[in-house]
Amino acid sequence: MTIGRRGHRGIAVWGLLAVAMGAWVCSAVGVTDAAESTASGTPQANPMFLSGQQALDETVFPGLTTKISLDLRAMDLVEVLKFLATKGRLNIVTSPEIQGRATLTLTDVSVRDALDIVLVSNALAVERRGTILYIMSEAVYLALYGRKYTDPRKSFITQLVYANPGQVGTLLGTVKSPVGRVVIDEPTGTVSVLDVPEAVEEMRRLIDRVDIPSIQRQLPVTTQVFPLQFAKAEDVQMHIESSLTPEVGKLRVDKRSNSLVITELPAKLPEITQLIQAFDAKHRQVFIEATILQVTLKDHFDTGINWEWLSESGSGLADINIVNTAAIASDAASGAKVVVGSIVDDDATATLKALHEFGDTDVLSTPHIAVMNNQEAKILVGRREAYVTTTTTQAQTTATTAESIQFVDVGVKLYVTPVVSENGFITMKIRPEVSSVVSTLKTSTGNTIPIVETSEAETQVMVKDGSTIVIGGLMKDEATLTQQKIPLVGDLPLIGLLFGNRSDRIKKTELVILMSPHVISGEELFAPSATASVVWPAGHPDRRLQ
Repeated sequence: MTIGRRGHRGIAVWGLLAVAMGAWVCSAVGVTDAAESTASGTPQANPMFLSGQQALDETVFPGLTTKISLDLRAMDLVEVLKFLATKGRLNIVTSPEIQGRATLTLTDVSVRDALDIVLVSNALAVERRGTILYIMSEAVYLALYGRKYTDPRKSFITQLVYANPGQVGTLLGTVKSPVGRVVIDEPTGTVSVLDVPEAVEEMRRLIDRVDIPSIQRQLPVTTQVFPLQFAKAEDVQMHIESSLTPEVGKLRVDKRSNSLVITELPAKLPEITQLIQAFDAKHRQVFIEATILQVTLKDHFDTGINWEWLSESGSGLADINIVNTAAIASDAASGAKVVVGSIVDDDATATLKALHEFGDTDVLSTPHIAVMNNQEAKILVGRREAYVTTTTTQAQTTATTAESIQFVDVGVKLYVTPVVSENGFITMKIRPEVSSVVSTLKTSTGNTIPIVETSEAETQVMVKDGSTIVIGGLMKDEATLTQQKIPLVGDLPLIGLLFGNRSDRIKKTELVILMSPHVISGEELFAPSATASVVWPAGHPDRRLQ
């Protein structure tokens, strides 16, 4: 059915009549509201002043059930609403801001359904004032009622008698939908719910089951035991406790079985289970192969190994990519630095051949160690120097002296903390330390205390699993005394100096550390290779051992 233009002549009269009726109804509604509030003492909902879908009551407007068919092409919205008002015998007043056009094709539908689709598709809303339907824009409706016309949520307010309001609010929070809201007023025990109808009904039934007379206000909770396989229960406890439901969830630790005993709401347990599985995941390990070398530098290399030259492409001996440098703590004023690089193609043999050009190369140690991910590993190649400390305790008449032996580590210490990433790379936090006893100090009690000189640095480098890292620049000076003499005669006082000679020489050495980290699971057997097994150049003293 198509509406003709003859309807335009009656719009003005129809609109004025509807506005007048609406004003009269509004005044009547105000009187009714006031009367009802005075009679009951509290504001009551006025059935003659309703908004949203409640306004379209078929018992008040029986014409809403009338079946119609529409075929509209870009028709003015006001004309469409007027046509629906005529077919459904409705009193409709439109807000001045309503404008636009509608295109509809509907067959055998009720006036209510047609009105609904026109309102929703054009961002309009309706409210009922007595027997008049007032059509407005959704923006005006939102400003008046604080919610959208198309909002499907319903409200529900109740007052608890027995149950704890805080615990009930926590319980309802696990049931509400993502668009729902739960407000608790603990002093009065009032619970306000705004949610979709299904969730509101479920929360209503839940409150009925919980708000019962009992000595202990119990909520439906479940207790479950979680045995841990890899993590310590005490370490996981603090992370899980922060995720438990306040005032409801409880956690206990059983150290004997390394288990967590958790009491929680059933709806919350799946989330807790996922957290425990994440913290109890099997840790990866890193197997570190290391080779610690000492290069006794030749006289014309007294400044150390030229790592920049080795890193240049086409040096013919070894290609080393320098990735980081770090200042040495004890030699900060001199500008000494630790050099960290990676070997191209992991060719440790070529690197050792290149180092042999700078001086005699000796292998001090080839330690291998496995360490947990993100845990520190310590490698010590050296000795423990002992010294004695004396403690005197003075009593009234006697004094007690006690001696204790203390130890200090000297030599080469290497601290490594690997962090494994998901893309197969390993971030290595490296702290090398070289120390030696340079002199001793004698105390008043006769004890000798060693004076230790230490050089250390700290750096961080990222390498691929299985790559070889080179650490250089750790230099130290060693004073050597050489004395030659003729037996017996050379020991004579004064004159013995004529039958022997004595020479002092400073020997410069540089420590070079090669490391190859490998990610392992701990289940397989890992055979050391790479840096530990090297082929020495011809003529090297260690060649005969191969």
